[in-house]
Amino acid sequence: MLANFEHLAFDKGLHIYVNKFLNLHKNPHWHFETELIVCTCGKAKVILEGRVYELTPDYCLFCYGESIHSIESDEGTTIYIAQFEKNPDHNSKDYRFKTPYIKDRYHIKDRIVKIYDEYQNKGLFYVELINSITTELMVDVIRNEEMIQKDSEHYFAVVRYKRLLSEIDNHYDTLSFHDAASFMNMSDAYFSRAFKTMSGMTFSQYLNVIRISHAIDLLESDPDMSYNELLAETGFNTIRNFNRVFKGITGYSPRQIPSGYVLHVRSLKT
Repeated sequence: MLANFEHLAFDKGLHIYVNKFLNLHKNPHWHFETELIVCTCGKAKVILEGRVYELTPDYCLFCYGESIHSIESDEGTTIYIAQFEKNPDHNSKDYRFKTPYIKDRYHIKDRIVKIYDEYQNKGLFYVELINSITTELMVDVIRNEEMIQKDSEHYFAVVRYKRLLSEIDNHYDTLSFHDAASFMNMSDAYFSRAFKTMSGMTFSQYLNVIRISHAIDLLESDPDMSYNELLAETGFNTIRNFNRVFKGITGYSPRQIPSGYVLHVRSLKT
């Protein structure tokens, strides 16, 4: 499964987990934890709930739990992603930052890097130190950034969209564009615009990525699987179309895909 829900297990007692990435590319996904995305070098485009944000070392981005987001980094970009065990402003659960796009006036970047380094080294009392830095950081941000009440109408639209992603992943071999639009209770034209806004790609592109991801899994488990079986399992109508889409997304033909290949989508061809 290439998109959808992601789950993270925290070390016992830790309220935050930080990971470091170079040239990160992540398709639309969501998780229960609130996420803080920090860029220390380079530039990245983040699509969060249908809005596009340019991430540079001067800004960071808060992605609240259960929000749909994707990340596309420029070459040479270093990203740190911090995930919180629970919403950092849990005492104000009906409120959120007016804008998730926060100018780094609070040494956020430096603090997140310090948390990452502390976790890697795991010196004495590293859990207590990491939690202390996390609390101090969030107090500074919450006290100084404007908060607004959550938009329940938008929340329910996002919930419906997440259910659609699950529907696509479960029925990628048979689901059509019209089926997806009906699932969202939208006209075809409105759904086309809404899906592109939320995911950063067209429905056809997204469906092809999911289908090819599953085709890669099938070939990994059975490299000699016949084309007829692959077409039946992935929903493509012709071998020619399957080969074209497969190579357009992976850069390889189905029979040349390396063992253990992991799909990272940088550009999609339709």
